[in-house]
Amino acid sequence: MALLDGLQQYKRSPLSRTTGALALVGGAAHITFIAKKVSKYIPTYKVTLFGYKYKVFTETFDCFGWKEAELRLLVHIYQAFGGFHYMRKALQLPLSFPVTKYNQAVWSFCTKKWAELKIMFPNISNTFIRYYCFGGHYIYTLLVHGYKFNPMNWKQITFTNKRLILLTKMSIPSKGNTILRPLEFTEIMPPEGQVLQVPMPGNQHGKIKIVAAVTVLVFSAIITITITFIYSSEEKIFSKGVENAIVVEASSTSSAIYVYQWPIEKKHNTGLVTEISYCSVKGPGITAYRKNPKQAAKSLLPCLNNTKTVIPKADHSTTRIYFAATNAVRLLEYHDKAAAQTILAEIQHLIKSLPFSFGNFHILSAQELGSFNWITANYLDGRFIQASEAKTTYESPCWPSGYNKTVSMDDLFGSLCTASKRPANYKPDDEITFKGTGNPAKCQELVYLLFDFEACAGKSYCSFDGIYMPKIRGKFMAFSGFYHISRALRLPTSFSVTSFSETLLSFCTKGWAELKFILPDDKDCDIRQYCFDGFLMHTLLIHGYKFSPIRWKKISFMETVNGIHVKWSLGYMLSITNTIPQEIEEIRSKISTTTFQIVLSVFVGTGIISILVICKLML
Repeated sequence: MALLDGLQQYKRSPLSRTTGALALVGGAAHITFIAKKVSKYIPTYKVTLFGYKYKVFTETFDCFGWKEAELRLLVHIYQAFGGFHYMRKALQLPLSFPVTKYNQAVWSFCTKKWAELKIMFPNISNTFIRYYCFGGHYIYTLLVHGYKFNPMNWKQITFTNKRLILLTKMSIPSKGNTILRPLEFTEIMPPEGQVLQVPMPGNQHGKIKIVAAVTVLVFSAIITITITFIYSSEEKIFSKGVENAIVVEASSTSSAIYVYQWPIEKKHNTGLVTEISYCSVKGPGITAYRKNPKQAAKSLLPCLNNTKTVIPKADHSTTRIYFAATNAVRLLEYHDKAAAQTILAEIQHLIKSLPFSFGNFHILSAQELGSFNWITANYLDGRFIQASEAKTTYESPCWPSGYNKTVSMDDLFGSLCTASKRPANYKPDDEITFKGTGNPAKCQELVYLLFDFEACAGKSYCSFDGIYMPKIRGKFMAFSGFYHISRALRLPTSFSVTSFSETLLSFCTKGWAELKFILPDDKDCDIRQYCFDGFLMHTLLIHGYKFSPIRWKKISFMETVNGIHVKWSLGYMLSITNTIPQEIEEIRSKISTTTFQIVLSVFVGTGIISILVICKLML
């Protein structure tokens, strides 16, 4: 009711009062807001809601979502650390050695000619021999300039084929509406080849006239009652009616199905949408089923069946169902169009078999997704209303100590965000084990390296990786992954960056057993990732989006507002209501008071004449 009451008082929605949207999902990070100044070369997304027009800046950073970013970090650990042992062997160095000796060995190696190297390494493939000189310089640059290892730290590194040991001292509802159905007539026909005979003994013509008169009387009575019922109940059916719609949300790591509802009478052509049902689909996102497309559709079936019970059966045929997919499907379509189309075809076939009205099948662009996040945040905030190494262990400093995880090479390099990093000896079934060490300082360093901030050096309107972004302004609502991070850290809706940093550091030093105890209802895959997610969030907001400590305090971390989930699907539904005709006016115009009076008079008169004819014939 707060949303509805506020809308009645809505006069203007100043742009300065809108709320920015921050979303962190499995595949990408999104930021959307109304900027004071945007370069003329950068397109903005135009949104019309409740009769007002907005020009929104939105940017999506693919492969910087919590899932894909972690995969990239693990690949970084695997490639950087995994190659160390082989470089050591190629340079004929012991397990530990000073940096000066390493430099001498690299320079000596790189001056040798191809024929000499082939003799030195008869059992090594040409690809690896060719790589060793580059790899030697890469390792030096990474450790000395990237990780800031000084000569003393370097001596504490042990290069082994089991793991890289870093011995450093560094210490995250249902109302049934009456529906008028057309009359159904059963046509009785004789068997083929036979003639239907009706015996008419006695005064046949007189009885025929009586039957005809009675038929006209009954027909007139039916029409009169029907018209009267339609007219008298029209206000109840349509004026106080609601529209229902279903959104199938296919995101990068999971899927969900929402049922939304809004009154038929919209406000400035936009529906006042509320969420009446939410169902989380079990299993991964639909792109995980690229080898079994039919299973992608089957995974949605339990939640789709649930919508049949939520929405009254009488409303099924008028309820539109929309399918909207995000960046995971977009990326899959780009890299493997056939697989993406097969998955979508299976889902479309399933959706069209349901008793609902097929609304739309939409793969959202990054700009659309960002704008829908912004719409949702501002709607719920009342802003519109108010205006391969087999069995090798690698250390992950972002995972808690006591947690180990073995993954296949396909798990690590099967993502579209890491596929380009596949090693030359890539074998999908080979396994890699990562061991958590719970080192927040090292985790923060590795997360920072995922971003290319050097590409923005000297540029004032730049986020990272050379991507343009205007200066942020106003309030922001952070949801999806951002909310779940703050929840895991037991933080309130709003908090300072100092409080976040201190809480995150404390969280990241806890062991696996302790985290399992304090988060009993969370999944293991989520618990292990909260520390990494925390540093990803800190780096993205502080260094990427340029949130100062003062602006950080203007971020609200939310999952629901007034019982409605803060998800892009609500913004999608609000936008869609602008395209759905408001049928109430058309229905009312068909039966005006004057028309009703004329039609009623005709059929009442016909009924009276029929009674007089019947009486005369029977005398």
